[in-house]
Amino acid sequence: MTAGADTRIGPYLELFAGRGAGSEPLGTRRQQAIERFEEAGFPTPRDEEWRQTNLGPILRPRPVPASGRALGDGVALPFLYPGCDRMVFVNGRYAPAASSPPQGVTAFSLADTAGPGSDLLAEHLGASVDGRASCSADAGVHPFAALNTALFEDGAAIGIPAGTALERPIQVLWLSAPSADAAAGDNGAPVSIEVSFPRLLVVAGENSQASVIETFAAADPAAGGYFVCPAAEFVCGAGSVVRHTRLQADAVGAFHLGFQHARLDRAAAFDSSSLAFGGALVRNDTVALLDGEGADCTLDGLYVLAGSQFTGNHMRVEHRQPHTTSHQLYKGVLDGQARSVFNGRIYVHQAAQKTDAKQTNRNLLLSKAALANSNPQLEIFADDVRCTHGSTIGRLDGDALFYLRARGIGFEEAHGMLVHAFAREVTDKATFEPLRRDLEARLFASLNGVRSNGQGG
Repeated sequence: MTAGADTRIGPYLELFAGRGAGSEPLGTRRQQAIERFEEAGFPTPRDEEWRQTNLGPILRPRPVPASGRALGDGVALPFLYPGCDRMVFVNGRYAPAASSPPQGVTAFSLADTAGPGSDLLAEHLGASVDGRASCSADAGVHPFAALNTALFEDGAAIGIPAGTALERPIQVLWLSAPSADAAAGDNGAPVSIEVSFPRLLVVAGENSQASVIETFAAADPAAGGYFVCPAAEFVCGAGSVVRHTRLQADAVGAFHLGFQHARLDRAAAFDSSSLAFGGALVRNDTVALLDGEGADCTLDGLYVLAGSQFTGNHMRVEHRQPHTTSHQLYKGVLDGQARSVFNGRIYVHQAAQKTDAKQTNRNLLLSKAALANSNPQLEIFADDVRCTHGSTIGRLDGDALFYLRARGIGFEEAHGMLVHAFAREVTDKATFEPLRRDLEARLFASLNGVRSNGQGG
């Protein structure tokens, strides 16, 4: 598809023209990203990877930069975990007064491109997330990753020195606070939408260890529609261990289209959990490149949906070197008229002998109108591998429900116990106690049909 046929890209090109590519070392990468976006345009229902994602509600309103208004002291506190170092961003911009960056590492705002981390940015920022859907030549252009690289205003950069093991997690809070509900046109649809482009870069040196918690939340859980377009890139050096939790708890009317890329060197381990509770339309694209022998990658996720919510998870794990392992477990709980999409692809290159890869997607439907689509895929070009994939879509076990009720447990309580047991396999992975308690609270609130306002403290 050419840009000339896609009039929707014009307002985003205007945002770039108003902001410009900026100075080096990032200017060239920004310019290349916007050119990729302009050439590709936005996807349409004819694009296989996007045909089940309805972008109309996002692309019809005119994008405007997210509000720069200041928030009062304490607004971020309900979303922050005790015992964490933290970097707080409001509408994509760094809030130093609410932040306490970690000591002993390189941690700074991306708006400070001339600071002590300029070498880190020059080497890594945008090297992986540059607008391409992955490092493979056949993967095409990911328009929203390209937009983020071209248009991000600020973000977090974290560099962990070689041999350093961080005792405290680092929480990066992306707090959205739109100025007001967008004005509506004649048909009732908003004529503009506030958009922000959060950006995260984590570079783990050789044999380092770190835990990073990303939290996407809204100052007002009932806020009108806004659009968050984040991107994150993780560079895992040889022997490093990076644990990552991505909690998406945006306002119920928000739009969220995220892109995440992780590159693993020799014997590196990357363990990422993605949990989605909020938002009207949410899509997360994840790429993991196992580029060193013995690398190990775990990608787990949970999405709890109700009403007319939509969440899509699109995964691509590339095994490039021998003796690499990957495991994916994504679970969904859907009620009302909610819809979900899971597209997972494991790609094993010819050189990646002795690959061990497993991919599983399980969906629990709580209503007749809920719909889950699952499409696990394998592309294998090596001949000595062990790769499995599978998916299930079903309803609660009637026998188990009967068993609990026969022992005097009421229907609602028994129903909740079974759903919670299904979902907690992912939430129980959180070993950091404040995070685990928050996830449990959000899970219970979601299962009860009430969206949590965050209980980080």
